Amino acid sequence: MVARKSACYVAIEGGTDRIAGFYTLSAAGIPLAGLPEGLRHRLQEDSILSAARIGRLAVDIAFQGRKLGSALLIDAAAKALAAGTEPHALIATARTAEAKAFYGQHGFERLRFEPGCLAIPVSTLAILLGAEVPSYMATAARAA
Repeated sequence: MVARKSACYVAIEGGTDRIAGFYTLSAAGIPLAGLPEGLRHRLQEDSILSAARIGRLAVDIAFQGRKLGSALLIDAAAKALAAGTEPHALIATARTAEAKAFYGQHGFERLRFEPGCLAIPVSTLAILLGAEVPSYMATAARAA
C-alpha cells in the first residue's frame, strides 16, 4: 500500500484456484468533525486523520459461513498497520444492514460525515491482533 493508491487482495481456495473472497485497501482521510466523540483525542477541529479504507470486502456465497470475511478483515487490519502510512483508523462503507452488522460486531463505529461509513481506531485493531500499538497512536492516546 505504500507505493500504490489502492490494492486488491484475493483469497484463493487451495487446490482449485477458485476465488473465495477479496478486499480492496487504500489510503484515505477522515475529517475530525465526522468522528464519534470517543475517537477524537483532542485534535484540532479542522484536522484530517490519515486512515486506511476497505473499499470492498466480499466472500463468494459458497464460502460464506466459514469466517472468511472475518479473516479477510483481520488481514486488511494487519496490512493497514504494516503499511507505514500511520493510519489512525480503518474505515469501511457498509451499504447493507448485513454489512453494517458485520462491521459492528468487529468493533467498527458509525461516522457522521458519510452515510454507511464506519471506522475502528488502529489502536483497537492492534490490541485485537495482539500487535503493539503504533507509537504515533500511543502518543495521541497520552495527549487525550
